[in-house]
Amino acid sequence: MIVYAVLNEGEIVFASKDEELANSYADKSWQEDIQETADEYDFDLDNPKQLDAAQYQAGFDGGVYDVVKVDTDKFDDNDEMTVQLSVGEEVIERYDLERFL
Repeated sequence: MIVYAVLNEGEIVFASKDEELANSYADKSWQEDIQETADEYDFDLDNPKQLDAAQYQAGFDGGVYDVVKVDTDKFDDNDEMTVQLSVGEEVIERYDLERFL
């Protein structure tokens, strides 16, 4: 079965069989993190330079969301799998994925 997992700081935070739904979740979470950062640091999101700063800070604070395509038939004998993220790799476990489905 193909599942789309959303990872944040190496943890699965959402999973769906629907790729569009997973991407929407990641995008919404990223926008929420930018808004929270703007509120915390008093950035004006209408100002392009401050928007860039808010995005950078949100990413630095852990607001990066990766959507990865996972073929659940390819878990190894330990029910683990290495997935490629935008920055590096992460090992995920079948249990962490399936609890969202």
